[in-house]
Amino acid sequence: MKQLKENRFLIGLSFLILLIGQYTIDSQRRPSFWPKTYILLAVVVILLVGLLLSTNRMDKIAKNTFILIFLLGSLNSLILPIRRNLDENTHYYRVLQLSDGKVRSQTDERNFLMVSPDFLGITKLPSKGEAGSTTSTNLYTKDFLDLLNMKADYKLAYLNQGELNSPAYIPSAIGVKLGQLISNKVYISYYLGRIFNVLFYALLAFWAVKLSKYYQLQLFVMSLLPFVTWIVSGYNYDSLYYGLALLIMAQFTNFIGQEKSFTLKRGIIYNLTCLGLVFCKAPVILLIFLPVFLPKRVFATVKTYWLNLLVIVGVGISGLIWLGQARIFKLLNISYTQAIQVADEIAPKVSRISYFISHPFETIEMVLRSLFDIPSAILGSLLNPQPFLTASRVVSLINIVTFVVLLILISSQLTIQLTKATKRAFWVIFLLISLAIMYAISGDPRVFKVGDLHVGGVQGRYHYYLLVALPLLLSSSIKKLFSFGESSVLSTVDNQRIVDTTVKIVAFVTILNTCVSLYAYF
Repeated sequence: MKQLKENRFLIGLSFLILLIGQYTIDSQRRPSFWPKTYILLAVVVILLVGLLLSTNRMDKIAKNTFILIFLLGSLNSLILPIRRNLDENTHYYRVLQLSDGKVRSQTDERNFLMVSPDFLGITKLPSKGEAGSTTSTNLYTKDFLDLLNMKADYKLAYLNQGELNSPAYIPSAIGVKLGQLISNKVYISYYLGRIFNVLFYALLAFWAVKLSKYYQLQLFVMSLLPFVTWIVSGYNYDSLYYGLALLIMAQFTNFIGQEKSFTLKRGIIYNLTCLGLVFCKAPVILLIFLPVFLPKRVFATVKTYWLNLLVIVGVGISGLIWLGQARIFKLLNISYTQAIQVADEIAPKVSRISYFISHPFETIEMVLRSLFDIPSAILGSLLNPQPFLTASRVVSLINIVTFVVLLILISSQLTIQLTKATKRAFWVIFLLISLAIMYAISGDPRVFKVGDLHVGGVQGRYHYYLLVALPLLLSSSIKKLFSFGESSVLSTVDNQRIVDTTVKIVAFVTILNTCVSLYAYF
């Protein structure tokens, strides 16, 4: 009860947002409405946040991270209409196969409609914005609530085995399987699959903050960016990507903060963490090279530095094995069929590499246009975090203002800093990752055709690792900006007050986005 009293202002403000949130929605044409089920769920979550959140204690920051991600993320997973997350039905089809114990993809997404009655049932439900549908499927949709689980029938006529399903889907698959065991209703297994994805990310974020010695508050803020808590609330593998990005930065900043901290064992753990990126966002595995550019004082011995390079080679080979599994299956004479999307069938068969090499000026123009598009893509994710929803300009303004304020606060509190050489290396790695992402996305005929002068579809969320590193990259500049003479304005503020303010702002913004979306997604 003590926590409820301490958090009474946050609770009261949250209830006010819940009450008036629908009036902030742009172009709201309908009269006031009150989805009682969702409002009741929101009230319970707000009270739990108020009961469990410890805003003014740095030693509770990891616990706060888990509480806010799991509670608000789980509520988001219930609010988010069916199939409304990014490419959610494609991810759901992968999850269902894993929940049935299928390590390899058994067929393409289209044929899976004939294999899995659950997948067919979910796919047939309306989703606003798809094929002219004007309604969304949620906890008020009777057809969804009445849908019964039915066992998938993997008939040979529809099977054409492909790649291994990503381990990133395992948490959701566990949730789906658990839901099927405790209920015969599809909506139970569907939502549990989403919630287990949130739980997985919450655990990774908790672990990262707990592991960090010098970057806890920064990881807390970046782990709870609104677009992150919304994206992990659906079916996807981004939960693994975001969690690994936090863990990588936790380890990397630990290396920076102490001499001789980079031992061979810690290097192996760091490199294996980077290897996990191959299952979700393969180009970002290039972060594995970051420690190579740290000052020599960070490494336990000179031998450790060179052995780490050997480990990087080994991890790189392991990553290539995963990415090249199609060729490996072929060499081993194991049946393998590449899943074909409708867009692939109509796309012209022109080699991208050949075109890029033979048209250097057009390629340079394409790269430059796409690189300069990255800041606006990131800004778009910060302004409008909910998938396929631009709900409120008021909320967008609050999102960006609070992000800037928090970035200044948490950057000013850093006691570690990068050398100029390491900063330059980071930006080179950023450039290489960006180029790799562009090349990967250019293989998707839905967003790029050979000859285009811009690679579309490169979303701000792809560069989440950059946002996580931003306080570290900007810390020295922000300290100089807010300094007068020898002292910094922000350094005179009590650290406990900074922590308390930061946690409350993050909680407020997360609750704000959830409460407004509760109405906007209807």
